[in-house]
Amino acid sequence: MPHIRSEPPKALVIHCIDPRFQKAFDEFIHEQLGLAEGEYIPLLVPGGIASVGKGISEFLPKNHKVLREQIQLALEVYQAEEPRVILINHEDCRAYLNLMKKLPSFATRGMTMLTRQVDDLKVASTLIEQITEKTSRRATFELYMARIGNTGNIAFDRIA
Repeated sequence: MPHIRSEPPKALVIHCIDPRFQKAFDEFIHEQLGLAEGEYIPLLVPGGIASVGKGISEFLPKNHKVLREQIQLALEVYQAEEPRVILINHEDCRAYLNLMKKLPSFATRGMTMLTRQVDDLKVASTLIEQITEKTSRRATFELYMARIGNTGNIAFDRIA
């Protein structure tokens, strides 16, 4: 019979809900990042962190507010001195594609979807850093892009 976990989580992981990538995300989180089920707070959102990307609060203020509040709540219950925050975006993201079609300004200055996704990883880490600093803590960040290989395999590249 399962028991409730008493230890605080080791990380907050935010990634997209795209079902094509779930198995790869799970394997990456467990095998490469070394986090078992229950050791991290998963936050699955369409487009991953697109809702807190650059300028999105102007166009989709409710989405921005909800994701920001979910992140804040997760970090408040996450009692570590130095929270580990893992952000993952992926190629061929249909949520990003949808945003770029609906909101032409979402693709600022002619950015490609990939460029926008990498930029949003950095923007999101800055926003989350501001949230953690309010609690007198400093988060450590790991930013990743999942890319689709020629054979359909998925590889994860760490973003600086």
